Amino acid sequence: MSVLHRGLPWRACFLPSSLWMALAVPMAQATAAPPGADPAAAPAAVIVNGRVLAPAQRQALESRTGVPLQPGRWWYDPRSGLWGAEGHGAAGFAPAGLDVGAPLPPQVSGGRAGVFFNGRNLADAEITWLRTLGPVWPGRYWLDASGNVGLEGQPRPFANLWLLAQARGAGGNASSTTPSGTWIASSGGCVAISAKSSSGIGSFGASNC
Repeated sequence: MSVLHRGLPWRACFLPSSLWMALAVPMAQATAAPPGADPAAAPAAVIVNGRVLAPAQRQALESRTGVPLQPGRWWYDPRSGLWGAEGHGAAGFAPAGLDVGAPLPPQVSGGRAGVFFNGRNLADAEITWLRTLGPVWPGRYWLDASGNVGLEGQPRPFANLWLLAQARGAGGNASSTTPSGTWIASSGGCVAISAKSSSGIGSFGASNC
């Protein structure tokens, strides 16, 4: 079993922890507003895992990540560090273990396939990506911030997703652009990423071999 997708906007899947993205750059979609935006919410509201962040909590998170949090409705997985907009799959990484004051809702990404990571039902785009690494079966799995994945309730991982993704590019050159505008290329086991949000709120480039 292996679990990642060429078109999935995971902005920092292959980066070392020092370069992981914080909760700052929304997924870029061809819509009038970012997918995490909530027209009914106050303009400055940051809603994570269904709960509005209190000003002190928001300030603490911004101090830890070093980036201003963008208004909208988001989800965050404290075990893996993955984050995204409500109703969508992963958009990037933040540091793991941040206190957002609310648990991760199972259906926050709108998943239907029954493949759960840390209790979250993965979105279709995430499943498609994972299938580029191998077969994916419905079930409940855990994923940590280092890319280790295992069966829920079992402490031993059966794979490391980042190593699988790196090995996938080791046999030759490959490149692709995700729906969010993130460019990913691999050659000889090295992975390079360049990304910029549609709103212009941040960009980065990095490589890992």
